[in-house]
Amino acid sequence: MPVDRDIRARGDIEEQAREQTGKQQVQLRIDEREVRTSCANAYRTNATAEEVVLDFGFNTVTQQRQQPIIAFKVSDRIIMNHYSAKRLAATLSQLIRRHESQFGEIELNVDKRERNRRPKVVDIARAHTVEVAAYAETIDGYQPQVMES
Repeated sequence: MPVDRDIRARGDIEEQAREQTGKQQVQLRIDEREVRTSCANAYRTNATAEEVVLDFGFNTVTQQRQQPIIAFKVSDRIIMNHYSAKRLAATLSQLIRRHESQFGEIELNVDKRERNRRPKVVDIARAHTVEVAAYAETIDGYQPQVMES
């Protein structure tokens, strides 16, 4: 549901506002009434002296005569100036650093990622048992006993 809300800017937005206006705080009004959500697994970039062009879309892989073909269907194009692109790059970089500090490094090499992502069935069951037990403990003071395999 779209929301129209006032937000006190903090962190990076506040720093940008200080750099641009010299003021300590800025009020940011976000209007999401006409927001459109898209999903992408691929992107393409291009730039001129005045602007940065970001194309987003989906890669699909098909097999033709024993050779894979990747088709990139562009669904959205964002055009911005280099100042906004630099702020976006800094914000995305900070977002990824926070995610990796909480959940571990994001592996970009697909072969390594697939090899490391296959946990043993016993490990999955044990993790689920601990998770359920911790949840039950928070509900009614239940003291779980996790059984080791």
